[in-house]
Amino acid sequence: MNILTTNILETGTGFWNPLLGLGFFLFIILLICLIRSQGEKKYKEKTEQTFPFFAGNLASRKSLRVFNIYWGFFEALKKYYGYLKAFHTGIINDYIYWLVLVLVILLATLIFSLIL
Repeated sequence: MNILTTNILETGTGFWNPLLGLGFFLFIILLICLIRSQGEKKYKEKTEQTFPFFAGNLASRKSLRVFNIYWGFFEALKKYYGYLKAFHTGIINDYIYWLVLVLVILLATLIFSLIL
């Protein structure tokens, strides 16, 4: 397969149609609005309805920390987070280096697959 003569937008049934994509997007927006309009009509702002509800109790701000809510999730992935913390330096140059490295690998894989 030659990369210079291949049309990326070409599919087995034709070309991608932007109007069809726009129509699909508008259909999804319409569906979301329809579902949202079926919501509860008796909602009142600035009442007890707007307070956070946590395990059957009205919770204070202190008890709603993310670690408390997802304790089991963090506990199960403790080794993974420890491994990631070792790589976390907080220096933006390191993150840009990893981003560029991953992009080069992906681009090389794409070019290699198109050449063969």
